[in-house]
Amino acid sequence: HTQVSRLRGVRYIDDYRLYFSTASEAEKALHALQRITYDFELELNPTKTDITELPEPIASSWAAELRLHLFRRNRIAQRNDLIHYFSRAFEFANKLRDDSVLEYALNRIQRLKVDVAIWCMYQAFLLNCVTANPGVIPTVIGILKAYQVLGYPQLKRDISNTVQMMLRYHAQFNHSYELAWTLWLAKELKIRITAPAAKELSQTQDPITALVVLDLRQSGLMSKDLDTAGWNPLLTTSELYTGNWLLSYEANVKSRLPGNGADHVAPDDFFGTLKVLGVSFYDDAASIPIIELLPPEQFSGSAGIAVEPEGLY
Repeated sequence: HTQVSRLRGVRYIDDYRLYFSTASEAEKALHALQRITYDFELELNPTKTDITELPEPIASSWAAELRLHLFRRNRIAQRNDLIHYFSRAFEFANKLRDDSVLEYALNRIQRLKVDVAIWCMYQAFLLNCVTANPGVIPTVIGILKAYQVLGYPQLKRDISNTVQMMLRYHAQFNHSYELAWTLWLAKELKIRITAPAAKELSQTQDPITALVVLDLRQSGLMSKDLDTAGWNPLLTTSELYTGNWLLSYEANVKSRLPGNGADHVAPDDFFGTLKVLGVSFYDDAASIPIIELLPPEQFSGSAGIAVEPEGLY
């Protein structure tokens, strides 16, 4: 406020939108912000900072197109509608990598019940979404579980291949978010982790990933090639007060790792009390809710449904 007069704008978490009467005022404010952040040894993200002339679109054109996409009841028509919908979604996602295209696309149609004849094709599209953006995994789990309840066949081999491939790839870079959610997909759908993926997972240093790995091993879904020797040194009282505290604590209270045979949690005043009270931060029984599916004649997806005489497509 001291460097820019009549400052107006809105804030959403860590994003700001500031408004000015002229482009020169906006440029002056941007330079002031750059100086201020520099004083705090910070810098603005150049890919997320720009000056835009008003008026600008209220909603993204890609979101509007996907929102208005119709799904018909006829089997052949529905197949064509699904192909077109995902073709456009993949096209938009490739062009607009900073936008949450695939998350929006799946959230919009997650309750749509497709014909059993095109379910395998739909699964293939879902797995493509998972590979391209692991952020959609929670939604995909809910969809797959919903069709599982209906008795629709699952492409178990394709799902397993996708899981193993993603685990081996993301383990190389210790991508904790991607690893944890891929493992949760395996947990929910009872997919066994093969030896190559297990060996890669043995190297992870992420506590959340390690906990899900140990959960899968407890459930008999992890290859015996998993080597947990690298995690045993974390089972000490001192590690309870580091970034590894969750793994150090949970592996002890759930008896998931042997350590050196001594109980390192019980002697600690704080964590020992939590253990006595039965406190656990990792819920083995947690599960993604099953989505309620709706047939095309009831599904709206924020856009409505095309109703046509039978036989037309």
